[in-house]
Amino acid sequence: MSNICSRCGETCDEVKLSSKTGVKYCLSCYTTIRREKIKQKCVDYKGGKCQICGYKKSLRGLIFHHRDPSQKDFGIRATKAAATSWDVVKQELDKCDLLCSNCHAEVHDELDKEALKENILKEKEKRDNDTTSGYNLWSVLG
Repeated sequence: MSNICSRCGETCDEVKLSSKTGVKYCLSCYTTIRREKIKQKCVDYKGGKCQICGYKKSLRGLIFHHRDPSQKDFGIRATKAAATSWDVVKQELDKCDLLCSNCHAEVHDELDKEALKENILKEKEKRDNDTTSGYNLWSVLG
């Protein structure tokens, strides 16, 4: 009996049999398929498409974005989800929006702009309140 993976066609020392179909997979392909199924389950739970633009073409193009990073217990990855109960994964998914990679980048661009503005204002306030330097350029430019 040959150990040829039905997905990649490689001959391998050890194969896993699909419990439903009896098809042989090498360990690498078996792991990949398992992770894809777990991610699909998570994506389906969140509605199956980008919550901003509706993109749903590629599973790899969809990302779980934590709305509040301070509430993040773990990142949603198939490796983590596989080792965690579905109820715990759902609790973490409830803290996330499902976004395509483009919308995710745009969300982070806006977050970065807000953080930059906030830091500039804090620095300006610090400089405005600094009485040790004598000349306050910020009061002139402000």
